[in-house]
Amino acid sequence: MLEKIKSMYGEAFIEDYYKAEDPEQYEWFRTSDQHVFGILKRSITANERRLLSMLFKSQRFDNILETKIQRYWSSLLFEGTAFNYKHEDFDIPDKFYLIHFSLKQIFEDRKGFEEALDGFFSAPFHVVWRDFKYGIIVVFDNQKERHEELANIIASDFYIDMSMMVTPVTILDNIHTECKNQIKLFNLAQRIFPKKRSFYYEHLLPLALLHALPASQRKQILNQFAYRLEDEDSELTRSILVYFEHNFNLTTAAKALYIHRNSLQYRIDRFHEKTGLDPKQFNDAVIIALLFLHHQYEECE
Repeated sequence: MLEKIKSMYGEAFIEDYYKAEDPEQYEWFRTSDQHVFGILKRSITANERRLLSMLFKSQRFDNILETKIQRYWSSLLFEGTAFNYKHEDFDIPDKFYLIHFSLKQIFEDRKGFEEALDGFFSAPFHVVWRDFKYGIIVVFDNQKERHEELANIIASDFYIDMSMMVTPVTILDNIHTECKNQIKLFNLAQRIFPKKRSFYYEHLLPLALLHALPASQRKQILNQFAYRLEDEDSELTRSILVYFEHNFNLTTAAKALYIHRNSLQYRIDRFHEKTGLDPKQFNDAVIIALLFLHHQYEECE
């Protein structure tokens, strides 16, 4: 149905509201699967507006990109242009990092969202919304902080589930291309790890490499090792994964698993004995981690 509406209204129809020069000139609607679209008000008759409101939920637009600098960052990150603004119009720090965030449902209290962030960050920042569920926080700092708790804070304060990905510190050069690649990898990571709330871009490099390899080549390289893990039980696999997540720390990993430290050591030794790969040795750990990742990737393909 949406395609028919799009063809009916032609250029008056828009799906990416950040491309609208004046979003308030549009009537915004939301489909049952949370897809948002707009139609120029002057192109809709009163009867058409009533019919559209019966078919779709009217979506209030709060002028998300309300400041000049938000417009600047939106056009720069998402479109590769800078809305013809000069840098003299506002200060652009030399270095910054991005936090991509994805909300599981449409969120309308954007002012409250930004106020919550204001109490979290020590450095200046701007929130740039791509649509009603996805946005980027631009943090003006040359030293990246750890942000594992941010998604949990948003979830507890607003009762909305959020995933996020923190990028390395970067500069303006080629930022649009970098941003496009980051969005693709973030979307892939959310699909592969649906229960995980926070990611760091550099930690997703192995996933990016796996995804870039042709399927035949990926399987040819990894299948020579994959058979070693085929018969491993889920408890043993989970124990090794938690051990890796805790940076090879037996004590904290055992606490996370609610088992004794010696029990975890026994499981690691048993894994080594059965597979010939030692989780305590870096080179073997890399292979094990790639095999686990490859298995999860294949399950989602």
